[in-house]
Amino acid sequence: MRTLFSKIAFLAAFGLALALTFSCSSGGDGGGDSGGSSSSGSGSAAYTLTCAAVPSTGIVGATITPPIVTCNGISVRNGLNWTKAPNWNNPVIGTYNGISVSASSGNCKGKSATCSGTLTVSSAPEADQLTCTGMPTTGVAGTAITPPTVRCGTKTVTTSITWTNAPNWNNPAASTFSTYNVSATASCGGSSKTASCGTLTIASVLSCNKVATSGTAGIAITPPTVTCTNTTISKTISNDLDWFNAPDWSNPEAGTYRGISVYANYGECSGETATCSGTLTVTRTSSNSVVSSSSSSSAQSSSSNVSSSSIGSSSSSSSKQSSSSNVSSSSSVVSSSSSSVQSSSSAPKCNGQNYTPPNQRCENDVIETKCGTNWYNATNTDLKCESSIVKTRCGTGNNFHNPATQFCNGNEVLSKCGGDTYIPSTQFCSGSSIYEKCNGKDYTPTSQRCENDVVETKCGSNWYNATNTNLRCQSNVVETKCGSNWYNALTESCSNGTVFITDSRDGQTYKTVTIGTQVWMAKNLNYNATNSLCYGDNTGGDSQGNCAKYGRLYAWATAMGIDEKYNGEKWGGSDVKHQGICPSGWHLPSNAEWTQLTNFVGGLSTAGTKLKATSGWTSSGTDDYGFAALPGGYGLSYGSFDHVGSVGYWWTATEFLSEAYRRAIFESVADYSNFKSNLYSVRCIKD
Repeated sequence: MRTLFSKIAFLAAFGLALALTFSCSSGGDGGGDSGGSSSSGSGSAAYTLTCAAVPSTGIVGATITPPIVTCNGISVRNGLNWTKAPNWNNPVIGTYNGISVSASSGNCKGKSATCSGTLTVSSAPEADQLTCTGMPTTGVAGTAITPPTVRCGTKTVTTSITWTNAPNWNNPAASTFSTYNVSATASCGGSSKTASCGTLTIASVLSCNKVATSGTAGIAITPPTVTCTNTTISKTISNDLDWFNAPDWSNPEAGTYRGISVYANYGECSGETATCSGTLTVTRTSSNSVVSSSSSSSAQSSSSNVSSSSIGSSSSSSSKQSSSSNVSSSSSVVSSSSSSVQSSSSAPKCNGQNYTPPNQRCENDVIETKCGTNWYNATNTDLKCESSIVKTRCGTGNNFHNPATQFCNGNEVLSKCGGDTYIPSTQFCSGSSIYEKCNGKDYTPTSQRCENDVVETKCGSNWYNATNTNLRCQSNVVETKCGSNWYNALTESCSNGTVFITDSRDGQTYKTVTIGTQVWMAKNLNYNATNSLCYGDNTGGDSQGNCAKYGRLYAWATAMGIDEKYNGEKWGGSDVKHQGICPSGWHLPSNAEWTQLTNFVGGLSTAGTKLKATSGWTSSGTDDYGFAALPGGYGLSYGSFDHVGSVGYWWTATEFLSEAYRRAIFESVADYSNFKSNLYSVRCIKD
């Protein structure tokens, strides 16, 4: 009898042990969903905030790109608080040591990190000085690095830069010799110059492949491949690793494991963390259910045997059967619990919350919603999906921007310039290039420049301040106001409101006068061209002093500056702004330009009186416009001269058959053609 009761007690205890065993296994599933365990002994998820090295140099007022901040290898851009750092968008001069950063949101909320390196912000360089600033001192292999900023003076150089000893900025490799000593060469101040950018160290990178999607409890699972990569080595490592949010790979428990990451304790990638993509679901084998069922049947069978052969009261037998039933019931509970766990493992949960694939996913225990080809946290009020683009709030307002093409200026949304941000208070964008403002003003770089804090506009090959009402651009020449007239300060001069031109060929000076829209010399040309004569002197000299008073006399071909043969035959060239023997910037007037002059002063019949000088004539004029015409007379090819003191004659650049038009002034102005071999005066008109 004692033996029989011992067997019954053993069976009851065995059934209870089974129930407890499977109940604990059920708890294992919950453990998996909550993050799994670390094979190194850590049972909860570990998040680490890291900060890359700060740039070594910067320029006052010019944007500096902050060092890259990551949380378990994932870049963090928002919710960062900087300590001992400059205003990255508008830094001031100084040396910044011990810069650190803390996260106010996300998985690394409350975590902080120190950024290695020292940042020195210097004053703006000279106008023709090439500088290279903002290069970080460290980087990670395979992770794009923003190149340092190259400037000529305060102007950013974006094209034609030659980098020396630099990595591939988009896909840097770890340097075999630890560091890159980078320099940049570009055109600055009219010559090619080179600037040192500093040294850059590229670290090897730890990476982790995708985890297996499924496994079976109690059966070893091969961990994802972990690789340490630098320039020449891609080394698979398996020792000295700490796993987080992972199962015990040799004896995994049932559960769902997300956000698995790995930490290297030794070797080239020592101290680095990598996140393994994918989700691992570990389930029980179907044999567990069989064990539960067979154990229950066995217990019932043993109970039946005991009942049929028992000797004693019926209540005692019932009690034994009841105990047997309890064992069976426990087995049923275990089986039900197992089914419940399997159902739970197939239901999508993220940090205990349901989500809806494929339009949602779980990333680092955060539910992200699909937006076009990107993902975002829809519960974050600083993010929104608009036109399949994830946009971020600007400041505290209701404006959102696309970080790929736009940036924030306080609450204002601005477009990037050639893919870069800039400081609107001190910089502006033109085309795809960023320029420094000129004393707070924008300008058009293709036709303007900033010189000594003044915006200058291009005029031909020269520059001038277009806001200065005393300057203007006329026919690609910068002109300065002189009273009511204008003059070219490079070739002309101003005295008491009158403009004078000096002939660079012989140093002779001529007064000028503006009549209507035309600018004329107020004196006959006295340039000693070959074959020109002074009135009354066939030797070419000025024995009578008439050249000093009336200027020289010229045949038409001489006045035009063409071959003398065209004094006897038709030339056929253009009379529009033909320079002839006039100084540079001036020309021999056409017949049409003479007509414009006489029409402006009242017509041919009265023009003579109004254009003649008030003295020097047998019958002087009124000189209403300052033209100061004098009667220089004329000469003939065979050596005779006539009409000095009574009539003045002037060549035009316009031909008529084999002759050319000339103008004659006495009481009126005559307009007719004559022999080209005759010798007349020349008045030049400005181009």
